[in-house]
Amino acid sequence: MFSNFKRMKNDISRIDLSAVQDKRDDEKADKKFILAVIIISVLALVTLVRAFYDPTTREQILNLKISAFDIIVFTVAVVGYIFIKKRGRK
Repeated sequence: MFSNFKRMKNDISRIDLSAVQDKRDDEKADKKFILAVIIISVLALVTLVRAFYDPTTREQILNLKISAFDIIVFTVAVVGYIFIKKRGRK
């Protein structure tokens, strides 16, 4: 009877739980990243709303020239950063 317990104890000690821990760490990191993006977005939105109340700043914002190339470069940079960060975890 006790030999079965010893065998079971040895089997349990051989189980690799690092994969489970890595998955939990990935989920926590993803939640932190999403939270950071939300906070930055809210702060940017609040800054823009406050800036539109100032006439001088409002004129400067309305005169900004943002091209499609700028948006594409920014998007590729963000996607590349996320891809490299995810690939580095594996």
